[in-house]
Amino acid sequence: MKCQDFEKRLELLFDDNTPTATREELLAHLKECPDCQQLYTQTKEALEAVTPQKALQVPTDLKQRILRAAAEETNEERKRTVSRRRRWLRPLTASLSAAALIALVLILNPIQRYQAHAAGRLLRDAIAQIENSQSFYLEIDVRTLPGESFSYIDAQQPFLRHRMWVDPATNRWRLEKEGRIAIHTGSQILMWLPNSKTGWILPPDEGFIDGFATLLDPYSLLLREEACVATNKKATCTKQVSDNTITLTVRVPAEGDFSNNYMLNTSVSESNTCREYSFDRKTHALTGLKIIQLNGSEEKTIVHMKRIDYNTPLSASLFSTPQGIEWITPAEPAKGSLFTDITPEEAARKLFTAMQSWDEEVLQEVLIYYNAPHRLSILKEIYAGCRLIEVRPHFRSGQYAGVFVPCLVRKPDGESELIILALRNDNQNRAWVADGGL
Repeated sequence: MKCQDFEKRLELLFDDNTPTATREELLAHLKECPDCQQLYTQTKEALEAVTPQKALQVPTDLKQRILRAAAEETNEERKRTVSRRRRWLRPLTASLSAAALIALVLILNPIQRYQAHAAGRLLRDAIAQIENSQSFYLEIDVRTLPGESFSYIDAQQPFLRHRMWVDPATNRWRLEKEGRIAIHTGSQILMWLPNSKTGWILPPDEGFIDGFATLLDPYSLLLREEACVATNKKATCTKQVSDNTITLTVRVPAEGDFSNNYMLNTSVSESNTCREYSFDRKTHALTGLKIIQLNGSEEKTIVHMKRIDYNTPLSASLFSTPQGIEWITPAEPAKGSLFTDITPEEAARKLFTAMQSWDEEVLQEVLIYYNAPHRLSILKEIYAGCRLIEVRPHFRSGQYAGVFVPCLVRKPDGESELIILALRNDNQNRAWVADGGL
């Protein structure tokens, strides 16, 4: 082993989950190399120096005091601290004041670095277990509504059981809950609503599946978590080891634009969450998952994996196309559409003006996600003859690729309704289309 390789893998000697063979290889090099022995000793001393022996009460003004003390260090002292690549690993108290030492620890945070490495390794091992599994089946309880998308959560709702079957070898899966089913055939996604006999045929990279994957597909969830931990991107992690189980707790802030909180707490990725993973200590296989939504001082479990079975035989009928479904295949809006080169507010006005007279030629350009006859007939029954009272300024929220336009509408029955119309123009023609709110 070269010294360069030893330096890159040094942290494995501080990880209690490092395989015996890897540890022995590192120790063999350490025994023969004086330079690496010094590096190991310095690293160990640095870790011991910043590992608290007991819980400490941190003064509220500690950060300000540290920054003031660090600012008083001379330029020459700071230069000496970083003049050589390994210099920070020397006995730190020889060259830095106590306040500067704390500041350095806060900046470099070696403890968190090794925690992140150990967490990343656990996640990678769990991913490998799934990749090597012939198939698996899982059951997950999610706080959501039956008719909503798979990514949608609502902490105020009761748990709804989700079931998923996955065949990694053929890239096929089936996901179902009350009111909604989706399958990946290997080349496309079919999602349908059994009660209304309406479904969508979507390409594998269709946007909605990203939200679903973050929530339910453990393979994608572990991949994303591993990337987040590896880059330390706003995430923190802790690990606990018991006789048979390793528990990894990852705290991740909500992702997206929340200058408007409309989408906050509506999906896992758009929530501040604490995610608790359980792994088998010997194999590192994923055995449990719980996701807790952190909403101010309130904490509530929103996802709880109840069961996961590896190498479970799967019937081919799970991935077959259902009969009697009216399929929608969203298409690109026509070139030169009425909904290009206009503002979202203008697009909303055109949509509801067309609904008032039910101008199908106009509506078919903007309602490409609703264009099955059955779905259109439902919309016509509700909105034909409606009057648009007010269009309010659009806003962005969360991770949605488009914008939201609040529209106050008086329906034919005289009832007024505030519709938060979801519009997006991320298609080839840059034409606004509606994919939510109606």
